[in-house]
Amino acid sequence: MAEVRIPPFVRIDYFSVDFHHKDGAKIREIAKFNTKAFLSGGSATSWDSRINVISPDRKFLYAHFGREYLIEVVDLAAGKIVKQFRRTYPKVPHAERSWEADFRKKNGSPKIEYETDILGLYPVDGHIWVATSTEDKSIGRLIDVFDRDGRFIDSFYLGAGRSLMAVSEDFILCEETNEDETVTIVKYRIGSAQI
Repeated sequence: MAEVRIPPFVRIDYFSVDFHHKDGAKIREIAKFNTKAFLSGGSATSWDSRINVISPDRKFLYAHFGREYLIEVVDLAAGKIVKQFRRTYPKVPHAERSWEADFRKKNGSPKIEYETDILGLYPVDGHIWVATSTEDKSIGRLIDVFDRDGRFIDSFYLGAGRSLMAVSEDFILCEETNEDETVTIVKYRIGSAQI
């Protein structure tokens, strides 16, 4: 019997945010986000990011779904997306990993040209820190800072060898990889800027 191969295709998936009772019963859907996935006979992979975090006051959900620089803010009480914000962002070329070329050849998937713009969202103290795909080996990952209304405030580099893990009003936690490849979790105190 001949093998039947399904032709490759891109599928739009959705991710929904729902309210549920304590017993697990769904009350209602609050928001829906679309993402793209590549499917072929026997394999699948997602090209899009799925990042969502709740604000410290638990009133808002900050979400990034896709590859472009776009952050959507869901008011959890109102049950709807209340704002979207973005900034002009230079695309970072995708560094293809060793397995990707073989995967593309076997499955007919498209080549990824650019990295996902946003890698992490960290709401804190009326701001949201955005870990971007821009990284310089000597100064680290680029972090953008927005105010709660989505206005861009500033950017900074986290420092070479550091990955942002968590942010609070007074400190940040970073994973640091040393020259000998040991990994350390470091807590840094955040000072207030005097203007």
